[in-house]
Amino acid sequence: MIDDGDAGFELRNSSGVCGYCLYWWYVTGVGTNGDMYYTYVNTVVDYEARWQPSFPFAGYYEVQVFIPANYATSWQANYWVWHKDGVRITIVDQLGTSNLWLSLGTYRFDAGSNLTLGRINVSDYTQDTDRASKVGVDAVRFIARSRVPLPLIEKP
Repeated sequence: MIDDGDAGFELRNSSGVCGYCLYWWYVTGVGTNGDMYYTYVNTVVDYEARWQPSFPFAGYYEVQVFIPANYATSWQANYWVWHKDGVRITIVDQLGTSNLWLSLGTYRFDAGSNLTLGRINVSDYTQDTDRASKVGVDAVRFIARSRVPLPLIEKP
């Protein structure tokens, strides 16, 4: 698992990695290990959070994100999963699935750390029309799976 305070997690703005990001707010008492970040939704990508795992061995891993109970109110947060076979964008209703681990699917990854083929991003860009909505970020975990999963079927 990579939590928001762990190595492998970073907040970014349009200039790159930021130690203190002006439009990311830190909250305690919520989320895994008692903290999380959030930012307000936008019509363009200005701010993003990135989780960069280091896999102990090559194979299939289920990617799960923790959606905090508070400050995650976007109906359409876009999670990008870069994996060995490409990139997958999954739209998550954070408001409707809060305070639980949510699967983004199972993907193939190489061993070690590979920024191009092994990372998860979420940004402030959503299709939300309410600009008071927030994208919450907390933790991502990777569960090794031994077989190829059935394809993920999405609603139109």
